[in-house]
Amino acid sequence: MMKTALITGGAQRIGKSIAIALGQDGYHVYLHYYQSKEEAEATAALIQANGGACSLMQADLQNIDALAPMMQHIAEEVEALDVLINNASIFIESPLSDTSIDVWDRIMDVNLRAPWLCAKLARPLLASGGGCIINILDSGIEKVWPNFAAYQISKVGMAQLTKLLAKEFAPDIRVNGIAPGLILPSSAEEPEQWEKLVNRLPLKKQGNPADVVDAVLFFINQAYVTGEILFIDGGYQLV
Repeated sequence: MMKTALITGGAQRIGKSIAIALGQDGYHVYLHYYQSKEEAEATAALIQANGGACSLMQADLQNIDALAPMMQHIAEEVEALDVLINNASIFIESPLSDTSIDVWDRIMDVNLRAPWLCAKLARPLLASGGGCIINILDSGIEKVWPNFAAYQISKVGMAQLTKLLAKEFAPDIRVNGIAPGLILPSSAEEPEQWEKLVNRLPLKKQGNPADVVDAVLFFINQAYVTGEILFIDGGYQLV
C-alpha cells in the first residue's frame, strides 16, 4: 500500500521542497494550499512527472469549518495517514503595540490553532498506522523579535504544542518539530539585509531547503524519537 502524507502550505518555498521529496520517496502527497493555486498545480505536476502521486486540497486554515472536510476527504480515500506536516504559516512584521486584533487573530489561527486542529482531526488516521506529525517552527523561538511579535509568539506556542502532542499522542503517534533558520529570504527581504544576517551566523552561509527535507526524512524514519525540536539554522542559537 502506498504511504500517504498531508502537508499544509505545500505549494511553494520549503513546503514545496518537502512535498516533492515525499513524492520521490513513494508517498501519495496530499498537498494543501490556500491562495497559491497555480504554484500548487505546478508542484503537483512536478511530483507526478517524477512518477509520484499528488492530490491538491484547497482550504483556508483560518476557517475552522474547512479543516474537518479536508481530513474527511483523505479518510474516504485511504485507510491510514503516515505523515502530517504542519508547514503553512503567516509571517507578518508587526510590533506588539502596532498589531491589530485582525492581524493577531490571522497569525494565531493559521500558525497555532490550525496545527492543533489538524493534529486532532488526523489522529485516528495517523494512529491506525503508527504515523508521525512534524511541525515546522522557526529558529527564532528562543530569541526576542520585537518587530515580529505575534508571529514569534505563535511559533513559541507551536513548539510547546509539539511537546504536548508528543506526550498525549504517544505511543501510537510520534510528534516532532523542525526550526529552520535562514533558508530562503522573504520577498520583502533586501539582499543587503539578508547577507548581513547570514554573515552573523557561525557557519557564514544560508541554508538550503534540502537541509530541512533531510530533517523531515530523519524524523519520519527515526521511530525512537518524539517530542524533539531540531534547529536547522547554521548556528543561529549561538549568536
